[in-house]
Amino acid sequence: MRFVITRPRPDGETTAKKLEELGHEALLSPVMEVVCQPDIALPDPATLKGLIITSRNALRCLAQKAGIDPLSPSVWQDRTLFAVGKATGRQALDLGFKTIIYGNGRASALPDFIKGFNPHFDPQNNLPFYYPVGAKKAFDLAPVLRQQGFLLTEQVIYETVQTNQLAPAVKKGLEAHTIDGVLLLSPRSARLFGDLVKKNGLAQKLSTVACLCLSANVATATKDLPWQKTLIAPHPDMNQLLAQIEQLTLG
Repeated sequence: MRFVITRPRPDGETTAKKLEELGHEALLSPVMEVVCQPDIALPDPATLKGLIITSRNALRCLAQKAGIDPLSPSVWQDRTLFAVGKATGRQALDLGFKTIIYGNGRASALPDFIKGFNPHFDPQNNLPFYYPVGAKKAFDLAPVLRQQGFLLTEQVIYETVQTNQLAPAVKKGLEAHTIDGVLLLSPRSARLFGDLVKKNGLAQKLSTVACLCLSANVATATKDLPWQKTLIAPHPDMNQLLAQIEQLTLG
């Protein structure tokens, strides 16, 4: 089966590889490009209680800006890192972070999760958490953290810039009805993909295409398109999303 991958590089390439390992063909057509902010001053990691990471793009840009290298450990890797989910945690592990606490994949659950990690945890305790983020967020976690008493240094470390066109192979595949599904991971990417499809006059071609969504919010953002069917991952996890492909092959 042939699937369109809409997430930015390099994550899109990782997803494509997983699909190919499952015996499918992947067509890369990122709807956004990740741009790390060049002119920012990072906090001194020695002054931080730990890191809260809800985006692999944020972690990737932090590593680039701070020169974080698993072969040359620094104070950054000594900070406890609370990752929103397993994939983000694995990236932190690859970067050499020593203490990584894995969340359940939902940013909204992180405040209670961090507190529950240690029954005697004091969110304030003098030192702030560092929370690097993108310029646009699907869920604004910082106000929730602050309302619950967390000291927080939030910093915009990257932005996602939308692309202006579909990949030629995707346009051709939609026109020829040779695409089986499109993977959508965020409400914004769902809206951007929809805009590009409409811009190219290809919306009606989606009547033979399945939409595979990472969450119900993603599905809501693309409900105006005439998909053949919409499948939603039971949990916001890439492996759970890829598991939905089995429903297509069985169907």
